[in-house]
Amino acid sequence: MHIEKPLFLNSDYSLISWGLHKIRSFCLNVSQVISYAINVLNNKITESYRFKKTLMENWTDWFTSLPVLQSDYFSKSLRSLVILIVLWGLYWLINRIVTQRTIDVNTRYSWKTGTRYVFLLLGVFLVGRLWVQGLSTIFTVLGLIGAALTITQKEALMNLTGWGVIFWRNLFALGDRIQIGTHQGDVIGMGPFYFTLMEIGNWVLSDQSTGRIINVPNNLVWTTPVANYTRSFPYIWHEISFHLTPESDWEKGKQLLKEIGEKHTIEVNKNAQLTLPKAQEQNIIVSKLTPIVYMHHRSEKPSGYVITLRYLCEPKKRRDYEQIIIEDTLKTFRAEETINIRWE
Repeated sequence: MHIEKPLFLNSDYSLISWGLHKIRSFCLNVSQVISYAINVLNNKITESYRFKKTLMENWTDWFTSLPVLQSDYFSKSLRSLVILIVLWGLYWLINRIVTQRTIDVNTRYSWKTGTRYVFLLLGVFLVGRLWVQGLSTIFTVLGLIGAALTITQKEALMNLTGWGVIFWRNLFALGDRIQIGTHQGDVIGMGPFYFTLMEIGNWVLSDQSTGRIINVPNNLVWTTPVANYTRSFPYIWHEISFHLTPESDWEKGKQLLKEIGEKHTIEVNKNAQLTLPKAQEQNIIVSKLTPIVYMHHRSEKPSGYVITLRYLCEPKKRRDYEQIIIEDTLKTFRAEETINIRWE
């Protein structure tokens, strides 16, 4: 027995098939449109790239064809610039490493100054070699320049050679206290033509700073003795004298003065003992480090006894030690009835 499907079932099936067919057609059309758009975009990008490449090539050809770029001077200038940049970079890197790994200010200053002039001379040599062909030509040019400078800039050359002597002979370094001629002070700067002192003494007593800055030409080291207060053995001897009346007990005065000196120089003597090996390497002979008291009789008026305390102290603290010892001595002698200081 044959049973037919209802009409509405056949209608729904046809509607679904038709809908699926339309969706499939729409997707195909969309994919074709997208594919076309992609092809168009690729063509535009390719054309733009080719245009830019052609423009860049044309600009490069035009730029490189300029007469100034084809000249030997431009090539040498460019290489000179590269050399200077590399040397500057090395100078900066070395000093940065030294600054990070070194605390001492003197060491930093020495490295900074030394590397500056080394790279400066190296730069002059390398750049000069580019512009002057052949070593013989370079030496000839340098010889002519040297001869001209010897005649016209004698003082400047003397300063340069003096600068070399200072470093070669290790006459002094940054922070040292020195005296050269009538000038004395602490070294606060060193250069190829002069060194700088923070002046001491002059109208100020006991090696105290005057506040003035002195620039001293390096050529003075050739003709003027240099006295260094702190090199090799960083201590100096200082003396303080007291004039006692003839009736005073000079033996007791000597004993008390020696005890006062020893009391205030204990730390100095310990530190000085540690530096003796280095001083002996420089042939500096120090037979006694502890304070000692000398005495001589004064027969002329005002007569009496003069006792003198001789002791070690740091050069930059000479006045401090002197002040402390004098005050302590006056207080001690004042308490003694048998010791009288003559003030005339």
